[in-house]
Amino acid sequence: MRTLLQPGATSSARSFTTREDLPETIARYEVWTAFSALQVPYNPLQRDIERELLPLARTLDMTVTTYNPLAAGILSGRYTDPAPGTTPTGRLSPQDLSARQHEAARTVIDLARELDTTPARVALTWSLARSPRVHPIIGASTTDQLRDNLGSLEVDLPDQAMERLNALAGFEPGYPYELNASTPDWIDGDRTVLSLRENPFR
Repeated sequence: MRTLLQPGATSSARSFTTREDLPETIARYEVWTAFSALQVPYNPLQRDIERELLPLARTLDMTVTTYNPLAAGILSGRYTDPAPGTTPTGRLSPQDLSARQHEAARTVIDLARELDTTPARVALTWSLARSPRVHPIIGASTTDQLRDNLGSLEVDLPDQAMERLNALAGFEPGYPYELNASTPDWIDGDRTVLSLRENPFR
């Protein structure tokens, strides 16, 4: 790979991509040519990348391009609260959603009403607020959807709203992060221990 990326090579590549985005894989290739970005799914219902990939991106100074920010349209509310007289369109139907997914959609819908905005903007703003490294891919299929999605840049979610959205996934950092965060001072001394609960992946 190093040869391919060298300027002046007979057949030079401008970039290199791998579908293997596990931290150990990225770290292995990092000694050759630095990775500059991750592309991963991320939304209030799917936060597992917060365990390793977001901290990894911060450590290696990588940007994080995320997709599925509306959870296949679930968080837009289209399947839970469709406009009167309309039938939801998309890859799913209201019957496909679990009770937990409908409850999450209702939370986003309620927040949107409280903040005088749209559910899609609430969900996208949550992704942007989690880390400045996150750049969501918006899957707009119409001009109106595109305008609505871009409006998320003008939304400011208060702390209480972020807490309600954070609770949707029931996310726990897990081992070893929770262990590190609770390690007694007499073990670590003055060393600062990374806690995913407190660090916003900045």
